[in-house]
Amino acid sequence: MRIFPGTKTFAAACLATTALVVPSMAQAQSAGCAAINGFSQPLLEVRGSETLTPLAFDAGETITLNASSVTSTQPVGSPVWAFADASLAGGFGVGAFSPTFPTSDTPVTQSVTVPDGGIGGLALTEFGAWFNDFLDISIMCALGFGAADELATLAAGSNAVGRLVIVNSAGVTRSRGQDSLTTRDEVLSFTRVADPETGSFTVTQSTMDSAQMMGGLYTWVDLTGFRAEDDGTNRSYTGRGLQIGADMAVMPDMVVGLSLGVQDLDATVGAVGQDGVLRYLQPYMAYASGPWSGEASLIYGWGDFTQTSGGGTGEGDTRLAALTFNGGYDIALDQGVTVTPMLGLVHGVERIEGVSGTLAGAGTETVRFTQASFGGEVSHSTAGGAIFAGLHADWLNTDTDTALVQDLLVDDGWTGRVELGLSTEVGNGISLDTSVALSGLGGDLRSTSGALRFAFRF
Repeated sequence: MRIFPGTKTFAAACLATTALVVPSMAQAQSAGCAAINGFSQPLLEVRGSETLTPLAFDAGETITLNASSVTSTQPVGSPVWAFADASLAGGFGVGAFSPTFPTSDTPVTQSVTVPDGGIGGLALTEFGAWFNDFLDISIMCALGFGAADELATLAAGSNAVGRLVIVNSAGVTRSRGQDSLTTRDEVLSFTRVADPETGSFTVTQSTMDSAQMMGGLYTWVDLTGFRAEDDGTNRSYTGRGLQIGADMAVMPDMVVGLSLGVQDLDATVGAVGQDGVLRYLQPYMAYASGPWSGEASLIYGWGDFTQTSGGGTGEGDTRLAALTFNGGYDIALDQGVTVTPMLGLVHGVERIEGVSGTLAGAGTETVRFTQASFGGEVSHSTAGGAIFAGLHADWLNTDTDTALVQDLLVDDGWTGRVELGLSTEVGNGISLDTSVALSGLGGDLRSTSGALRFAFRF
């Protein structure tokens, strides 16, 4: 196409929006950046200046021009080009904000960052030429990836994996606490003893008839893992870890325990990679009396992450604290089948801090989240153990101090979750459990998590 002197705005049909360099930052893109991002055509021939878009650009956005060659139809002279603010004097050489680059028979790449204050439009401005051809021209526009963007991306990734770890850990201690109570009911004997002076009764506990519960300590080890993906925004999260715990009875219908866990975490958010380790401490309690059951826990975690982006590598730390609760009511049906309506709640706060590299001086971000769950499980007891299936509706709400982080978090709202599990005794006081859960159904981030448990009774 031939462009005559003056300026011209491309029709909308000429502009094609493609994937961003940093897809997760799309919500924060300026209108000008979004409009020009992905523009390409085989030949662009201009005279004077070419106004690519009159829309505003924000400070920090990076604009990159690529062409296989830039040649001049004027036989004399050596024209040079620059990016300019098209809102100033029609874009004819006034307000140029990039270094000039000459015509060339070889591929040309020119990247500039929109200066502070932003610009009102974008032009390619020539100095000393008549007609010029840009062959195979393409222009990309994306946010500059500064320290604030680095921290926001780390906060979004850290919160996604941290929340999954907390929810999964709460599910593990819920199951293990109830397993402990069930085991104690099977192997412990309780005797009502009358006081000869007052006539009142007290309950005593004895493990002498079962070598499997010497000392009343119930211990367990879980191998855990999860994989979460969001195809729409090209992000994925993976976790692999170990969780151990032990509890003891404080009442015939209550146990208290302590769990320790560690998770090796990996995340990919567009072109940004994250890897880290999260360690956590979890005191918990479990209660069961008749058909009623409940569990509660506190979780304190600390971790460190390394993030690699187009700007380089940076390190950050995270601290999180959460409270979890779950309650259920067993409804016994025929032939060993039990239906248990359940209610769950998780509330947590995470603080993410930039430490070094591209995250040095980035400050801190705080993310608060609440997840409520409503649903139920159906279990069937067998001679060697039990099998169960669950269906739940999960509601998620997140809140942050900055809109930049909020835009990157997993969408709030309702999603579905399905669970399947099997438990069995393998002898000599050792039991084996395995379970898998599919969560985020109907939402933007779908997760598959699983656990393999070994429990030992002493």
